[in-house]
Amino acid sequence: MRLFTAFELPPDVCDELLRLQAELRPLPFRRWQPAKTLHLTLHFLGEVASSRLDALDAELRDGSRDFGTFRLQLDRLGGFPSLKHPRTLWVGIGGEIERLAAFEAKLRPHVVAAGIPLESRRYSPHITLARDPQGSIPPLDLAPNPLGWTASELVLFQSTLQPGGAIHTPLERYPLG
Repeated sequence: MRLFTAFELPPDVCDELLRLQAELRPLPFRRWQPAKTLHLTLHFLGEVASSRLDALDAELRDGSRDFGTFRLQLDRLGGFPSLKHPRTLWVGIGGEIERLAAFEAKLRPHVVAAGIPLESRRYSPHITLARDPQGSIPPLDLAPNPLGWTASELVLFQSTLQPGGAIHTPLERYPLG
């Protein structure tokens, strides 16, 4: 099964992201992230054998238990590989970003201990808005309102790919603190 860990977003943050998407809709992206799949990914785990789920659950629970909550906020519009030539359009994260990075780094060896290899690239926290442009993108001068929220629970999601887009199903929840 295809898995990832992420933080769910509160309704007011999702509403702000949808408002921003509506302003950006004239841009020629093929795929816009639906409201029900907006999230802040911590780790993309890829295809994971069901035989590894118990070990992964134990490791995520252990790694999340004593960390504590932290505040995050919507920060800026960005793109991969760049905002001038985005293949992916996203909103970056601000707030207690050092705590988020420390949590990601703390969980990394727990995930590996469960037998799941992780990408070696540096963690770049963001919320994806759109993917796959069909043409050139004009310069963008928009930013989200800097709404904040408390990251208090990590979620293990299963991502099922469908012709109409991925379906994200929560499998387990891990309270911080």
